[in-house]
Amino acid sequence: MSEPLYYLQDTRQYVGNCISWWRQGGGYTTRLTEAERFPEEKALAQHKMRETDRPWPCDYINKRTSLTVDVQHVDHKEVDKCEHGKGINDYCEPCGRIHSGG
Repeated sequence: MSEPLYYLQDTRQYVGNCISWWRQGGGYTTRLTEAERFPEEKALAQHKMRETDRPWPCDYINKRTSLTVDVQHVDHKEVDKCEHGKGINDYCEPCGRIHSGG
């Protein structure tokens, strides 16, 4: 059986409702796929050195993840027209889409 791994949370900040994790290679991230995984001894030593770095077992956190969409990565203007050329606030009969403004 392999040694349990841990993520380290920076408890000093949140991004929205998201936890800020230690990022692999340095810095912090809310993306769990970018978070560094630490052996138990190293995670606990870091927490002992700085209590705001809270270790969480990877298995525990992995069972509680969900996909989210960061508003900074979407642009309504990229999808406001359908293939039939209908624009904002238009109803497109062929595809049944209503293109709302904003």
